[in-house]
Amino acid sequence: MFVYKNWNSAVLESKNAYVGGDAYNYIINAGLATAWFVLAGVCAIIGLAFVVARYLNEEELHKEEIVEDSEVDE
Repeated sequence: MFVYKNWNSAVLESKNAYVGGDAYNYIINAGLATAWFVLAGVCAIIGLAFVVARYLNEEELHKEEIVEDSEVDE
């Protein structure tokens, strides 16, 4: 993503250029950056879902322990 070449031009230095115009390259890079941000957001949401699921699971286990302790006391 950081070093890319346009193989259409043999004469000009085409490092970090997809197409000839800078504006087109900005548009392409904006699309790539958006894709990376979306991917990071999806991963963050999935990670948060795992954290919430673990918290809820621990709460359920804690409730079961309280019920078992109260049954033993009776």
